[in-house]
Amino acid sequence: MSPHETGNVLLDLVSAMHDSERSPYKPEKTPEEGCKHPEIGRLVEALGYDFLLETLDLEQAIFAAEYPEMRSVGLETRRSMREIVNEHFQQCRRCQLEAGRDRAWRKDFVRFLKSETELVRKILKEKRSTPRGKPRTFIATP
Repeated sequence: MSPHETGNVLLDLVSAMHDSERSPYKPEKTPEEGCKHPEIGRLVEALGYDFLLETLDLEQAIFAAEYPEMRSVGLETRRSMREIVNEHFQQCRRCQLEAGRDRAWRKDFVRFLKSETELVRKILKEKRSTPRGKPRTFIATP
């Protein structure tokens, strides 16, 4: 399965989770208070705090392979960035809540995958039966 096809599978699984009547995931509202470092806040919101830290900790060869446009950003620079993000995170309620929401969502997604095995199997079977190289069609269901 190609990365593009994997993305489609994940999108379908996430959609199914949110459509599920039993889904416990109900996102909280972001607090009105602003983030004192919005550039860090945007990264936390877009990537997730944990993923951001893991990315900054990657070995240089892996980082350069995953992010070739940023290969010049060395390990020492990324470690400094990690420290700045950590310091900010300890003081920013908004980023803490965002990280909490992200962790809760991932936990709920894992729970969904384990509890809705038939639905997950059905989605995976549908994706496997779609011929590669042909565009997929999406049908909205009520």
